[in-house]
Amino acid sequence: MTNPGAASGHVHTISGGSGFNLDMSFEDARASKCSSCMVKQDMSNYWTPALYFAHANGSFTLVEQVGLIVYYLPRSNPKDPGSVKAFPDGFRMLAGNPYKRSFDGSDMAKAIGVNCLGGSREPTRQPDFPPNNCPNGMRLEVMFPSCWDGKNVDSKNHQSHVAYPVGGETGPCPSGFPVRIETLFYEIMWSVDPWKDRWKEAKNTSQPFVLSTGDPTGYSLHGDFLNGWDGDVLQKAIDECTADSGVIEECKVFEFYDYEDGKNKCFQTPAIDESVTGTLAALPGCNPISAGPEDVTVCAEKSPPKLFDHITVFGGLSGGNHSHDVATRSSQPSSPDSTSAKSSASAETFVQASSADDTSAGRATAADASTSSAAGPDPSAGSMMPSTAVWASIGAVALIGLLVAVYLCARRGPAPAAPPDSEKQALRSSSDEARSGSDSETSLRH
Repeated sequence: MTNPGAASGHVHTISGGSGFNLDMSFEDARASKCSSCMVKQDMSNYWTPALYFAHANGSFTLVEQVGLIVYYLPRSNPKDPGSVKAFPDGFRMLAGNPYKRSFDGSDMAKAIGVNCLGGSREPTRQPDFPPNNCPNGMRLEVMFPSCWDGKNVDSKNHQSHVAYPVGGETGPCPSGFPVRIETLFYEIMWSVDPWKDRWKEAKNTSQPFVLSTGDPTGYSLHGDFLNGWDGDVLQKAIDECTADSGVIEECKVFEFYDYEDGKNKCFQTPAIDESVTGTLAALPGCNPISAGPEDVTVCAEKSPPKLFDHITVFGGLSGGNHSHDVATRSSQPSSPDSTSAKSSASAETFVQASSADDTSAGRATAADASTSSAAGPDPSAGSMMPSTAVWASIGAVALIGLLVAVYLCARRGPAPAAPPDSEKQALRSSSDEARSGSDSETSLRH
């Protein structure tokens, strides 16, 4: 969103509809042929920065992401002038600040967090990366604003048209933001335990991981959301699906993909000719490591990667092969509001998404949906949410009203190899192997 028609400044992991492109409209999203999330009426895209292990020799290896859970939460306040509304057509927003390197106490800063699962202590939400291993995964968390100005579906920084409630997620909406929308909450699980015996080989032996923004602190964690919902369906679910079980299948408003069939996959070839998996000499883009504490400034990329001409969507869920042009600034500008400047902007169970391989349109990691349902993590464990029983339906998205269900959307792209092997891999560009959707995972920038 912040750099439409070109490669993003850093690598992301992407979930959702196959219409994802370098530049896209709401209509592009709705035209998706399939999704890595379970609900057929949702062709939205959800993305966050990737995580790397920073080696002492200056190289970086992509860490395996094992799932994204998107919660749709029924937060409201008696002072709200109306009921919770579905996202309007064309709506998009960004939560967090990719340039941040310290905690400033703002609502935006409080909406970002890290939970270390497993080990000798209870999961405790904190604003930065922990200085210890997380045996059951390191869970990154992003809470989105839930108050809308009721007028603009986007803004230049993708944040000014929305706001956080006053005093916390169940507080009233502030002046100028009268419309209550669904509260989105992302949980992104990273498998960091395979690296537990490698910390001594890291650039920073007290905390070896960095976000794709070049951030070793975690403060630059952020999330993007591009609405692709059938709005009438989402509103009907908000109004009618009010059970307290948290089981998304109980909401009869939705239709679901059948991921029990292993043939049901949703693939997309990359739009950018670039290697971002395995072990890399540097982070893709211009992202030197910076721990702050001051905010970092935009760094211009000297040699942007080459773009392919077409993207092909295929797999069991796509209904055949579908090719469309890569949307660049010169070919299909569809998002007029953008900026590349600074933005003003848990349970012990380790839920694994057994995702099939997939590739994505941009500089991002990506993934297909999983094949079974499983108990999901309670977002209240070490997070900002009140306690509630939550079930995750793998490949589903969180629900609504009083029903707190979740989407466990698979990443649109494959998991990296285990650390010892991935370091031995030669650097490669997005070749015919990647473009054919093979089972070796690829990651791209968007």
